[in-house]
Amino acid sequence: MEKIKNRNRALAFLLLLLCSILLLAAAGCGDINVKYKLSFDSNGGTECAAVSSDDITTLKIPSDPKKENFVFDGWFWDDGSWEKPFTVNSILDQPVSEYMTMTVYAKWKGVSVSVSMKNGETAETKQIEYGAPYVLPVPTGEAGDKFLGWATGADKKAFLTDEAGKSLSDCDFLSAEAVAVWKEGKIALTLNAGKGTLDTKIYYAFKGSPVGALPVPFLDGFSFAGWFTAETGGEKVGEASVLDGALTLYARYEEIRHIRITYDGNGGESDWDTPAQTAPEGEAILLEYCSFRRDGCTFEGWECNGVIYQPYESVSFEPGEYVMKAVWKGVPYTVKFEGGECGVGDMQPQNFVCGEDKALAPNAFTRRGYKFLHWENLFSDAVYTDGQIVSDLTTLEGDVVYLRAKWAPIQYTVVFKESAEAADGIRIECLYDQWKSLPDLYIEKEGYHLSAWQQTGASGIILGLGDHIYNLTETDGAVLVFYPKMERNRYTIVFGREEVSLEYGQEFELPEPPAKTGYEFAGWRFDSWYATEEYASGSYRAGEIVKNVTLRHDVEVNAYENWTPLTFIPFGCSRTTAAAKPSTYRRLTTKILRFRSIG
Repeated sequence: MEKIKNRNRALAFLLLLLCSILLLAAAGCGDINVKYKLSFDSNGGTECAAVSSDDITTLKIPSDPKKENFVFDGWFWDDGSWEKPFTVNSILDQPVSEYMTMTVYAKWKGVSVSVSMKNGETAETKQIEYGAPYVLPVPTGEAGDKFLGWATGADKKAFLTDEAGKSLSDCDFLSAEAVAVWKEGKIALTLNAGKGTLDTKIYYAFKGSPVGALPVPFLDGFSFAGWFTAETGGEKVGEASVLDGALTLYARYEEIRHIRITYDGNGGESDWDTPAQTAPEGEAILLEYCSFRRDGCTFEGWECNGVIYQPYESVSFEPGEYVMKAVWKGVPYTVKFEGGECGVGDMQPQNFVCGEDKALAPNAFTRRGYKFLHWENLFSDAVYTDGQIVSDLTTLEGDVVYLRAKWAPIQYTVVFKESAEAADGIRIECLYDQWKSLPDLYIEKEGYHLSAWQQTGASGIILGLGDHIYNLTETDGAVLVFYPKMERNRYTIVFGREEVSLEYGQEFELPEPPAKTGYEFAGWRFDSWYATEEYASGSYRAGEIVKNVTLRHDVEVNAYENWTPLTFIPFGCSRTTAAAKPSTYRRLTTKILRFRSIG
């Protein structure tokens, strides 16, 4: 009975253990809700805040950090080697965990720095990159002199380069004036390359100092054996040789009798270098395995002189140097084009193959008043010019890459001139879809006023004084010239309750006012507020012709009747005077107003 109880306890324990294992396995198979946190190391640039999300498509990547004297060149996974560019999609290549904390690093490219180089009376300028090593050209000096390097400063002791022109440190300046520094006391060595070819015929060394690295001539099918003091026999002259005077050196060669094969990844990358293979003449070589990899491509063999070979294939060649270049077959993908904001037109999709260089189809979209700037890759920060030759826009078979047109408003210039004879005028630079105000110009011409700006020709544009400059042309770089439109000034003369409208240059016959008992009409006078000095200071008879009473536009000039009282002696009275009483003013009718044509 006790044995049965023990057996039942054992079975119960095993059943409980099995259930626990199944529950743990089920829990382990659940989905992981991944949370991403991406930090940005700007490498000395402006700080960029880390971003977090559980969806990589919503991560906002800083695209334009700043660093003094540098231009931002992208984010990378690897700091210093810059072989692994960062994109949002590349996050998927990272090891997955529930909390993914990652850091990417900013790559910078130094600004262009101008170096002025002076060698005696000769001067030239070279552009180098800030923050990077550089090489300046080695100048030509006097026979027998040795170039020591480029230096700055009045004492020429602050060297920028060595004797080969290579910088002693990375560029840490924004401009420099360098002077060539020479050491005198050289001896000339005449180099006789024999049947070989050599660009340098004379080499200069310093008396009592090691010769240094002498130039190496080339002779097809032969290797260079060294320089000697005689064509046959003589002593060999090497880098450490010390000479006391000028002499002629003779090149000697040894025939090349071996095969050497090197490997070229042809755009592929490898974690290690494939070593060169060398074999004596007549001996076969077993080709290496391909260690190169190229995203979006499969390896199809090694190509040499138009023939494709396979790894581990045995080959025999004539003695010489051979390069095995990797042959790749790319996967297909498609590029689709979008017109972008307000772009109109249509473009057919374009087929590409990874590993193939191919030009993008010419842009067929248009946008009124805008010019095409470039294509923007919707899934990266890359941009492409119209018709640019591209390759490997994606490495996924059958993938679709979307390129969207980016537009920039056209630029045009509006010029306002006082006349066609004017040498210059006011220039206003304009952009399409941008408002600009007309210039505040005063054009002086007696009796006229500025009413608008106009182009010449029947179809020219007219701009009223209250208008704005807006989308006057759709031609990029156009220059539109406007001239003032002048109109005659108009004014009004007010005769009591009657008014007369006139324009500059128009003549007018002054009216006869109604008689006034006891008074004699002495003439018309004009107020001095708007009338010219001439008309404001005189009196004008009825029937007299007046013209240009004022030079102002759109004003009223008041005309006043000037009366003189009559004095008379009543009949039968001696030396007694009486003045007439003024009569009631009668309204001046328009019937007595007479105009005279100005021709």
